[in-house]
Amino acid sequence: MCGHSIRRLAPACIAISLLLGCDEPATPPDPEPRPAPQQPDSPTREALVVESDARQTAVLLAALDDPSADTRQRALMGLARVRSSEGIAPATRLLRDTHAEVRAAASLALGALAHEHSDEVMPALAGALAAERDPEIRALLLRDLGRSHDPRTLPAVRAGLRAPTEPERSAACHAAAEWGLAGEPTPAGLRAAIASLLSDQPEPVRVSCAYALGRIPPGPQDEGVAAALALALADPSAEVRAFAYRAAGAEPGLTLDVVAPGARDEDWRVAVHALRAMGRKAPAASDGPAVMARALRATYDAAVADGALSAGPATHRLLSAFDAAGSVARAGAVHDLAVELHRASAGLEGGHPRDRGLVHCAAAELVDHARGWPSRVDDCGGEAVEAWERVVRAANVLARLEGAHEQRVVFLRRLFQQEHPAVREAVLAAAPPIPTAESTALVLEAGHVNDAGVRAAAATALAAIARRPVLAEVVPPPLPMVEVRQALSAMADHTPEDELETWVSWIDALDATDARDLGGRLEALARHASRGVRDPSRALMRRWDLPIPSEHDEVPNPIDPDALVDPGTRPRVTLHTSRGDIVLELRPDVAPTTVARFLALAGDDFYDGLAFHRVVPAFVVQGGDPRGDGYGGPGFWQRCEDNRLPYTRGTVGMALAGRDTGGSQFFITHGAQPHLEGRYTAFGQVVAGLDVLDQLQPGDRLGSVSL
Repeated sequence: MCGHSIRRLAPACIAISLLLGCDEPATPPDPEPRPAPQQPDSPTREALVVESDARQTAVLLAALDDPSADTRQRALMGLARVRSSEGIAPATRLLRDTHAEVRAAASLALGALAHEHSDEVMPALAGALAAERDPEIRALLLRDLGRSHDPRTLPAVRAGLRAPTEPERSAACHAAAEWGLAGEPTPAGLRAAIASLLSDQPEPVRVSCAYALGRIPPGPQDEGVAAALALALADPSAEVRAFAYRAAGAEPGLTLDVVAPGARDEDWRVAVHALRAMGRKAPAASDGPAVMARALRATYDAAVADGALSAGPATHRLLSAFDAAGSVARAGAVHDLAVELHRASAGLEGGHPRDRGLVHCAAAELVDHARGWPSRVDDCGGEAVEAWERVVRAANVLARLEGAHEQRVVFLRRLFQQEHPAVREAVLAAAPPIPTAESTALVLEAGHVNDAGVRAAAATALAAIARRPVLAEVVPPPLPMVEVRQALSAMADHTPEDELETWVSWIDALDATDARDLGGRLEALARHASRGVRDPSRALMRRWDLPIPSEHDEVPNPIDPDALVDPGTRPRVTLHTSRGDIVLELRPDVAPTTVARFLALAGDDFYDGLAFHRVVPAFVVQGGDPRGDGYGGPGFWQRCEDNRLPYTRGTVGMALAGRDTGGSQFFITHGAQPHLEGRYTAFGQVVAGLDVLDQLQPGDRLGSVSL
């Protein structure tokens, strides 16, 4: 069909040739005259930014014919953020632009629509990939092609794994990872092909392919994967080892004794991933409790010398070891060690007071988990731990227990009487696994509480209850639909328009409970200004065959053009934390509105005194929430800004509850997190203070931000 004598191929044939695995590229795009400099009537950068922030397309579409390559590129970036199907045809045309940066932006714009409009976008990207000669652009095309999750792209991914250039092989592994991120069935033999690239390849390829194996669930024809991963666990690159351990936790061919040495890795992030892998494997191993106890003992001894806790990320290792041991907490070896370490950690010295308190509470929680009831957490941590934090830990213990359903609900009800939102949210997270009518009633009653975080947590819990699996030994009671409708109605009545996370959770609960008589509430949400609310509303209306209204045409909180920062600069801000200073370099060139709003909040002292409410070791540190529980914001939301910034160690990103739901909450990554790319706006990078970042724990505070 596509013989080697053919020199020119139509776009459709190019796409077919690529998807069938033909390796010889077609001729490059026809040369075009070099565009003239930007004309006086060309739209300004500010105009393009304002247009995309307002989620409008007229100016952006017109700018795609501008003689300036820079203008065309910026217009395509704007279309990637708007995600309108109107941009498919012109972006497809610009995949053959003479300027590489324009072709890259066209690929980004189409990749943003690749899943929703696969039948149009996939052939366009595939055709461009077959015609493209620049390996860097080919790599971008391949990554964006993977976002379609279309089975027809599999030959292109497989061909990319055999490509002669490093960027293409790395991109092929990233494209393959999209299968796992989308929850698609694992294609036969794909993991084996990826595993073959874990050795004798440049480091970027090994990193990308180890990452992909951690995202794609094990499947058929995985010969050689376990052996390749075992070798990758000793790779000289810490990033490769970290991703390899993440994959090893789910790899059935790797035993506990293979992953256990990673708990002593010199890189603390690798050790954390190894401990988590051990926690996943320990319950199925005959010697699992003994191995887990030895790892916990070794981690504690490495962190504590002569009764003093070491400063820095030693605390991350130790807290992760306590958490991982929870999978076999009731085994005698783990229980006895937990009791010993709980007693020993009560008298720790050195390090940071907050670290000592958290270690003592982690030991207490492990003891309580082993004994089957919260008691030691009641007085853990001393003055370094708040009273409400202890109650949250008690709820966490109850969430991980098995059996004693009636007693657990009684205890959770008592905890729920405390009015601290974080306590109530933890109680609601603990309720769904308890298959009783009483646990459901507790969640439904919480739906009437007028608090943003509690409402969102109640909606999330209700959806989890509705989707609770029916086990042979326990049949959950049916949902009381009258009470369900009353709770959902109460949530909707009390939720303001800008409480985006609650609306996202509420729509999911409506779907999970199949409360179709409340479908009329979706009409207003289907016109919501935030895409994060609008899209799931419209999707549910389509499934329920409800008429879908026209979309909202006005976005609140428009960006002020005068607030935009010169894209040629990289402003720096200093986060003055309770552990020390962290310097961020911001990127207004790729995330102009996010940077502008972040700087405005910092200039208004919004962040002063706020806590880092979420720290996941080897993942992220998150802050910027005035509530302190993850459900707060600045009173407005901002739109996502798709860009090509990679999530590496120290990247700053905007926290979301769905598309276009950003606000004031931001996070900083401990290590590479490729799965966040294209999903969360990256807008800066740590340039000083990574050692301080590694010390931060939940509850540490941001004193101020210096501009």
